[in-house]
Amino acid sequence: MRPRLKYLIGGFVLCALALAMLFLFWPQHEPPPLPFNTNVFVSSQPLNLLVVSPHAPLKDRLSSFVLGLEQKIQRQRGWSFSASPVGNWGVQPLLNNCMDVSGTRYLMPAQIAAGIVQFGHSNALDGPQMIAAVESALQKSDTGWWDAKAKKWRAEPLQLLRFPAQKTVVLLPKSEVADFLRTNGIDARRFGKALD
Repeated sequence: MRPRLKYLIGGFVLCALALAMLFLFWPQHEPPPLPFNTNVFVSSQPLNLLVVSPHAPLKDRLSSFVLGLEQKIQRQRGWSFSASPVGNWGVQPLLNNCMDVSGTRYLMPAQIAAGIVQFGHSNALDGPQMIAAVESALQKSDTGWWDAKAKKWRAEPLQLLRFPAQKTVVLLPKSEVADFLRTNGIDARRFGKALD
């Protein structure tokens, strides 16, 4: 009976290793590159509680691992944002929250990332509702930022250009969208009514 148990355990271990190798080396589908230089933009950043030095003590690395699991569980359970009065909010912090919820990256010029928008909601919102409310506020109300070239305060609604294959949204002032598309050779018809 013991040799049988050995073979059973050995077979189980081999199957587990084979599955682990399969998942590690399974070809990942790489999204197509974006049709413009992303280095000129600031990117939204998800909340990352997992940044730990590889030389950190074991207890810190374990704590980071547990926090990572909690974040994954939170994403699966869903998000809830409590009511918040209307006020001035930073553009990038709002978009960081959106990225935490959806995984979609938001790219914007540096001055817009440092800009402000009037935002608030009277009811608790789940994740998708929060994203819709933030995006709506950015498109419908005047987002304000300091224009370093003109040396003055600017305020205008933003346009969201979606690149779904790359899970990326580009935010630009409406007045600069046509120039961005022309400069980068992007067909405006790709965005349809979104540019109206």
